[in-house]
Amino acid sequence: MKKKFILEAAMALALIGCVMLAACSSGDATVSSAPNFEVPPVTISSTSETQENTDTLTELSGSFHIERITQLGGQPIGLESETSISMEVAAQIGADILEHAFGVNLDGITIYMLYAAEQPEWGIAGQWQGGIMPEGTTFSEMAATYTFFLSAETGEFIEASYNPDAEIFAREGKTWVEIWEFIESLGVVDMGILSEEDGEKYARYALQLAEELNLFNSHVARARVMFDGEMLTMGLNENLEFEAIIMAHVQDEDGNEALIGFFRDSKKLRHLASEERLTFTSFVHDFETGVSTEEVIEIPTIFDWVSR
Repeated sequence: MKKKFILEAAMALALIGCVMLAACSSGDATVSSAPNFEVPPVTISSTSETQENTDTLTELSGSFHIERITQLGGQPIGLESETSISMEVAAQIGADILEHAFGVNLDGITIYMLYAAEQPEWGIAGQWQGGIMPEGTTFSEMAATYTFFLSAETGEFIEASYNPDAEIFAREGKTWVEIWEFIESLGVVDMGILSEEDGEKYARYALQLAEELNLFNSHVARARVMFDGEMLTMGLNENLEFEAIIMAHVQDEDGNEALIGFFRDSKKLRHLASEERLTFTSFVHDFETGVSTEEVIEIPTIFDWVSR
């Protein structure tokens, strides 16, 4: 079963983890040709247990549970289209990626699933979105530790991310207000400027990481760091400190592309994504005329390619 990655180029704090489920989409969600991640196919059990109430649909598949989010902020969430892949298949694809790339132990884990409907006026395709919450918490209580986005129509992977701080906040029993107050107390953090030497060093690490993840069908050929120093993204690390997230653009010998994000100091994997996120689309919608205009903007970089 082939999976595809896509990375969102934005500062992603763990407490926004559940917003990945709340926001019906982020950016242009169409999926083009992307790197392939080979994982063993997994058969969905046909004897899954089903429990339904007004809020959630829970199913057991393999070693993990699936709980569907049907309401958000008191508002009902629409159902997938007839041409969409099933929630069970989408959850299994996301689970395979999280297990292989991030080393997630799925035994007994609940994956919260949400269907984000297509928004044609914004050029946004339908998505399946999934998240794993910290142990002992539910979707409504805390941010997700792991998240993923899939094309609802094809099952192609759009994005995956890891938020280590979600576990810490849950362990300390912090409320949403306390989390916001803590983040505000950190103030503005200077991530520093990356030098040419930094660019080469991190690009070489990205090459190594892409090979270890078996991200492409062919060998990784080159990589370059994205964003200059003034545009570094950041996230809260396992020490609840802001740490720069290095984003690298990698290509294989066949020209397939992907983005890899990792914490600058710990080198821990933070994001995986396909070439869709090498650009982002700015939309302007005229609600009176119903006409949308868009501009495709390339992610800036001052760094050269580093070859193997």
